[in-house]
Amino acid sequence: MSSIVCREAGAMRDDTVRKESPSRASIAAPGAVMDRRVRKTRSALTDALVKLMAIKPFKSITVKELTDLADVNRATFYVHYKDIYDMLDQTKQDVRNMASHLIEVHSEELSHGQYVGFNRDLFDYFDKHGALYSLLLGENGDSSSLESTLRMMRERFFALGVFTSREVGSPQARKSVEIYEFAYACGGLGSLIKHWLSKKDGRESVDTMARIASEFMTNTDEKLFERTVSIIDSTQGTPASA
Repeated sequence: MSSIVCREAGAMRDDTVRKESPSRASIAAPGAVMDRRVRKTRSALTDALVKLMAIKPFKSITVKELTDLADVNRATFYVHYKDIYDMLDQTKQDVRNMASHLIEVHSEELSHGQYVGFNRDLFDYFDKHGALYSLLLGENGDSSSLESTLRMMRERFFALGVFTSREVGSPQARKSVEIYEFAYACGGLGSLIKHWLSKKDGRESVDTMARIASEFMTNTDEKLFERTVSIIDSTQGTPASA
């Protein structure tokens, strides 16, 4: 009987988490869902940050003006963050955690060259947090938040073997070209996100962007791959059949 009660209680807690914060629960590690008061405080600070970044560079924003605008006590701010830069670092970490989680969730699809599901969830996240990230990636922001996420994605994609099924040229040349291909694909994806967020009017839907990004990622010219492998082999003096 007690085991049944425990299971029911656990299910009720799970339902509460999903109802309270589906977007946060979907990207957080198990057991990492924030207390409601913490979410409310951080949300107020983030909203204030967005408003301030719309009128001045991030590096010029002070804790005092941020907490005044958010109507949050300065002491409360320091419970959550060391300073403004720590707040930014945690925001960057949120993006990395989200992307890492999406890669894990969609790992089976990605390993078979299917990118739509991953890209849909990725664009959906940036759409829901568009006000913040359009500013972070703009002239008053800090684009390193996206760059660090893309570096992590390249590493995870490479570990999954995405784009690595070709058998041309030498293994050394293939690996080099695959690394550059990852960098090119992830860099292009980052540019798509940045340009999409910057659009003021007529912005395409999440589903449309997911399909566009997936087309770019799947339609790699095989002849181009072979030629670039051949270039590396020829410059390194490695026979193509090695």
